Amino acid sequence: MQRKKTYGRTLKGELITEEFIEKAVKRAEAGYDVEELLKRDAEAKAAAAPDARAQTASPRRPRRRR
Repeated sequence: MQRKKTYGRTLKGELITEEFIEKAVKRAEAGYDVEELLKRDAEAKAAAAPDARAQTASPRRPRRRR
């Protein structure tokens, strides 16, 4: 059995195969709804803002010298 050729992984961890590339090309050729993309981007930015401070680490205190 021959292994399928892969080209790495996506950010989500999916294998990038010939089939994956073909599907992505078909979606791109069909066109994207620009308004939908802008709406999703704006929603993501609005949702990330309140959590931004909670995810940062508190400042570390320097060690005392002896």
